[in-house]
Amino acid sequence: MSRQPPFASRRPDWALALLGSSLLSLGCGAAGSEDAATEGVERVVAAVEVQLFAQAPLEQAEVRVRAGAIFARHRGIEGPQVLRLLGVGSGLELTECALLGAEPEEAPAEAALIELLDAGTVHLIVGGEAFELLPRSFPAMGSLVAGVVYAADRDALRFEDEARPISIEAEGSDALGRFEALSMPPEPVLSLHLDGRPAARWPIALRGEALALRWDASNPADALAIELRAGGQTLLCRSADLGAFDLPGELLGALPADPDARLRVSRERLEITEIAGVDAAWIRVAVTTEHRLLLR
Repeated sequence: MSRQPPFASRRPDWALALLGSSLLSLGCGAAGSEDAATEGVERVVAAVEVQLFAQAPLEQAEVRVRAGAIFARHRGIEGPQVLRLLGVGSGLELTECALLGAEPEEAPAEAALIELLDAGTVHLIVGGEAFELLPRSFPAMGSLVAGVVYAADRDALRFEDEARPISIEAEGSDALGRFEALSMPPEPVLSLHLDGRPAARWPIALRGEALALRWDASNPADALAIELRAGGQTLLCRSADLGAFDLPGELLGALPADPDARLRVSRERLEITEIAGVDAAWIRVAVTTEHRLLLR
């Protein structure tokens, strides 16, 4: 299976494909079902993404934060396609993998409309530090999409003695109610082994052969997103947090050889929240570690 996030070159820089795959796996499509699309019913979906990059336990690490949020009213188009068009949907289920390739997204109907709503001032509190998610105009997509997304990027943030809940707060607007949401970040995956070798020691992977990932499982309700970047191409997989997953050899074989490939493993946690005026809303927190890999 080969997939390309549509309009990838025009996505806002916060938009991480993993957010969309998480939303879709929990049934975001129910908020924009086929019946709703064909009948022209308006629906609203909200998605908040917080990604922490850490190479050590959060209370010991210097953490980079990337965060973003969308509040989208849509009509004449299904919920999953809305997310993919906005650059936040991979559509992957657990245990599924996909190469990000050149397969185009099916064009929406001419009557389709996506309106990115104003949520007022949006604040994020991570590790006791508060900062604002700034509104940014979404790149033009003709008459299909209008409005803003919210984004923030912060380096060198430190938790104090222990990991604290992450808080997202929005003052609301005429279109959306005021809301607050909390989520406790999961622990980073620090015990990762690739074919029995520690991932921190720049292991070797062979194209065309399955690569066994093993780690210390944590919360079975969490999931892992596994992203391998090599030679300008990307293999993306999702797995339950059960301690074992094998990257398929046939998909590894489709990647180019790369002496400095990058493997990102994100433990992700999804919290359902309620926002006045919104049909379906989630906050997703992912903690990501990155490793170098020799792919030959």
